[in-house]
Amino acid sequence: MDIKHLEYFVSAAIALNFTRAAEKHHMAQTAMSRIISNLEQEVEATLFRRTNHSVSLTPEGELFFEDAQKIIKMYHRSLEKIQASLSNIEGSVAIGIGPHERPLLGHLISNYHSLYPNVDIKISQFGYAELSHELQRGNIDVAIASFRLPKSIQGCQYKALISVPNVYLLAKDHPLLQKGSFISPQELTSYKSAVHAEPDGPYSPEMVRSETENYLFTPKDFVAVNSLQAKLACVETLNMYCAVPPFVAEEYKDRFSIITFDETVYPQKRIMYCATIMDDLSNKAAISFYNSIEPLAE
Repeated sequence: MDIKHLEYFVSAAIALNFTRAAEKHHMAQTAMSRIISNLEQEVEATLFRRTNHSVSLTPEGELFFEDAQKIIKMYHRSLEKIQASLSNIEGSVAIGIGPHERPLLGHLISNYHSLYPNVDIKISQFGYAELSHELQRGNIDVAIASFRLPKSIQGCQYKALISVPNVYLLAKDHPLLQKGSFISPQELTSYKSAVHAEPDGPYSPEMVRSETENYLFTPKDFVAVNSLQAKLACVETLNMYCAVPPFVAEEYKDRFSIITFDETVYPQKRIMYCATIMDDLSNKAAISFYNSIEPLAE
């Protein structure tokens, strides 16, 4: 069994369309179908249910799909380790994060350190405007922030880490929680929202206000703060609420009530968080860090 054939199978299982899967791998649809048929003969099971109008996975196909993804990931991970061992990369990587992104670092850094144990990691936290400036000046190699950051910078590239809808924090004794029933988005709008905003840059008040037009609802009023802790203080003491990504809310679940809304009933905009580097980055250790990044589980 060839690892490439497993990759073809996974592509077909994700697309549920042999033609699209074949196009992804720059081959003819007949070649893709032949490879899948040979694979089914090898595992002695039908992996796809085929009709004139659709393709779907059989129960056996579902099981094989799950394990095939793991095998492919382990294979490429092993190749990365071998290449890392041969490259003998040393030096340091300067990573900058915004006020909300610290929880995203753990997996990224542990994954990288397993490949490149001789590289030093330096982490600094900034406001988003300063984070943008530090990246463009070359004082940091990699910036971890929402998509607003690379969107506001020319001459950069980014990798998506995770895309999530916001959740909402309320103080444990907030009046809305006293009624003991479901809280609607409309009820939240009757209270002020503590929002991270900065004088300029990707989180300027103007940018924040314009983007809320695409959110689930528009707050009654904004109170601009310059840090996550200030935002939480407003929520805790002034009967406000705030929007945060789920990975931040998880760290404060014992201190605040977390309000979520069913996305099938209340569709929300998802916020994409990224790793961003400048196009002219020359630090080999930093480039290897960026290349090692994989999307995080939501």
